[in-house]
Amino acid sequence: MSSQLRLTELTGQGGCSAKIAQADLAGILGGLATAASGDLLVSAETMDDAAVYRLADDLALVATTDFFPPPVDDPRDYGAIATANALSDVYAMGGTPLLLLNLVGFDLANLDGAILRQILEGGAVVAAAAGCAVAGGHSIRSPEPIFGSRGRPAECRCPSRRPAPRSAAPSRYSGVRWWAGWTHAR
Repeated sequence: MSSQLRLTELTGQGGCSAKIAQADLAGILGGLATAASGDLLVSAETMDDAAVYRLADDLALVATTDFFPPPVDDPRDYGAIATANALSDVYAMGGTPLLLLNLVGFDLANLDGAILRQILEGGAVVAAAAGCAVAGGHSIRSPEPIFGSRGRPAECRCPSRRPAPRSAAPSRYSGVRWWAGWTHAR
């Protein structure tokens, strides 16, 4: 990375400040989200960090996605922050992430691929520290860098008691082993 290049100058908003406000999303998405019922324990209607789907009486899937533009200038720090943010969505639902796929938007026509590699390396370090495999991902050409993670189902070792999502009564989830995955624009 050139000493002159600052990742934060490549975007209008960095990090989570680029997210669309929940109030705006509520109006846009109203009536589109599948309501939580039956095996869908937590859905988009509550705007929680992740969705939760029961696979069996004692087994569930946690799914989330997370990506955003750079909140910092250092590529490795950016990758680490974005990956930690994605992992935290699974932890917030009581899961333990085991598998992650990267989501990348990058302008290789105007930026050195070594910068993207550093972003991915920063994310890989955080994923490895969490005991989570990085198994590939998806990339697009984008004028502004974006990075994050998406997960796929993987058995997770979870605490016997997990924090309930904003929308749930804690007893609704007692005794459930959690599976974790990611997807979040992500």
